[in-house]
Amino acid sequence: MPETPGALAVRPALDIAALANLRHEMRTLLNAILGYTALWLEDSPENAGPHLSEGLAQLHALGQTILARVNELLAESRLADASYAATVSERLRGELSGPVQNAVSIIGSMFAASGVPPEQLAEDLRKMEWAGRGLLAMLAGAGRTDAPDDTDAKPLAAVKTRSPAAQTARGRVLVVDDNEVNRDVLSRRLERDGYTVNLAENGARALAAIENGSYDLVLLDIMMPEMNGYETLERIRSDARWSDLPVIMISSLDEMDGVIRCIEMGAEDYLSKPFDPVLLRARAGACVEKKRLREERAATQKAEQERLRQELEMAARVQRRLLPECSPDIEGLDLAGNCEPMREVGGDYFDFLPLDERHFGLVAADVAGKGMPAALVMAALAASLRSQAYQCAGRAAPLAEALNAQMHAWTDTSRFVTLFYGCLEVSSRRLRYVNAGHNLPLLVRGAERRIAAIPNAGGPVLGILPDARYEEGVLDLEKGDLLVAYTDGVTEAFNAEDEEFGEDRLAEAVLRHMDKPAAGIQEAITAEVSEWRGGTPQSDDLTLVVMKVL
Repeated sequence: MPETPGALAVRPALDIAALANLRHEMRTLLNAILGYTALWLEDSPENAGPHLSEGLAQLHALGQTILARVNELLAESRLADASYAATVSERLRGELSGPVQNAVSIIGSMFAASGVPPEQLAEDLRKMEWAGRGLLAMLAGAGRTDAPDDTDAKPLAAVKTRSPAAQTARGRVLVVDDNEVNRDVLSRRLERDGYTVNLAENGARALAAIENGSYDLVLLDIMMPEMNGYETLERIRSDARWSDLPVIMISSLDEMDGVIRCIEMGAEDYLSKPFDPVLLRARAGACVEKKRLREERAATQKAEQERLRQELEMAARVQRRLLPECSPDIEGLDLAGNCEPMREVGGDYFDFLPLDERHFGLVAADVAGKGMPAALVMAALAASLRSQAYQCAGRAAPLAEALNAQMHAWTDTSRFVTLFYGCLEVSSRRLRYVNAGHNLPLLVRGAERRIAAIPNAGGPVLGILPDARYEEGVLDLEKGDLLVAYTDGVTEAFNAEDEEFGEDRLAEAVLRHMDKPAAGIQEAITAEVSEWRGGTPQSDDLTLVVMKVL
């Protein structure tokens, strides 16, 4: 039968460790009173009303007074005096029972005088009342830190009868000790605190239990036959499946060096023999809670990663829809294009635009940056360019100037855009173009099978200078000519030796494959760039656009 709380004067004197724990428990409960009252008084006293605000202020002041006396009566320096420690329980009850009872009465008066307080305040008042009654239970229980099992000493949420399932909800613990008494004491203590406990009498059986079960904590003795605690802990930590499983070592005082060794090997904490129930409760609870927090964080991160993956997949599908699904069928032209983003989405853009009966537009563009920010700018660029291209059919410079003004208004200067835009009059094969800071396309004169220079007509990149003006270039194409536009993901592809693919290799590849259809040229060059990189990751978005005059 549990001992009935009696007068403090006739109870045995508490040892210093118990008194220190009592000080912690009492301060924890006082923190509830001071914390909730401070929140209401500092942040939203008007929500409580005049009477409740006055009661909260009185309660806060009284809580501070009680806290000051607890700190003074249970000061570590005073507890070192054995004669003082023998009388401290009586001092606590004599000096604090009245003030704590007054605190509980103030809380009750706030309920009685106000009828029904605001919902949140009512909940907080119930928690403060529970804290006050917990303090009374401690004082009446001669320094016991576990409140008597009655409804008044429990918070509202704990009043309900717990089901057997709820009693084991705190976690599963494996107790490993070769001493049957130690195993029994530990398991009964842990079960009282709501844990499910399994037992193992040595390290080998402990490893078998961990292999076949799921545990939130292991209490592991050091000195055991067959496989001691050092070997068992080393085996646990060497298996990636159990790397986050908390282990508390069990040690007698003369094994402290061994405990330190185990902490260095990865143990979470230690307990000394004989077992202190308060330390057992606190350390087991802390380890299990930390494990659950890690698991929750891991689950949250996994869910977030999955959400981001799905969002990126959706964004990639949307972005692919912004690019041509197939090359248009335009008399006298063979067209092909492809974009390979470095990540799921990117900032490269190409397009084929049948503008009217006479004109056709060709686009290659690159947004500064990578990933989602560049992709968002790319989407805005695509929408704006298509609109402006139809309005400026046959003219390249006005389109670039309109795009530049819009990009400057919509984005910051770190998201500038390089652009090559060509507008071809199909019947005459005259290409009017503008180059806004982009790589100039490669032009192969088919009749001569050589690379020809393209005048760099245009202006600055889009989005930096709001009033920039652009010069329009003119290029007369002939049958057999080949135009290859690209982004710097092609020429700046690196191999394992950190060498760039470069413009010269690109030119050689274009000449080598120029007799193929446009799609064959695009695929062959992309394959050569990939082969050049080898196992080196792609460092930028890669886009190739091929136009062959038939």
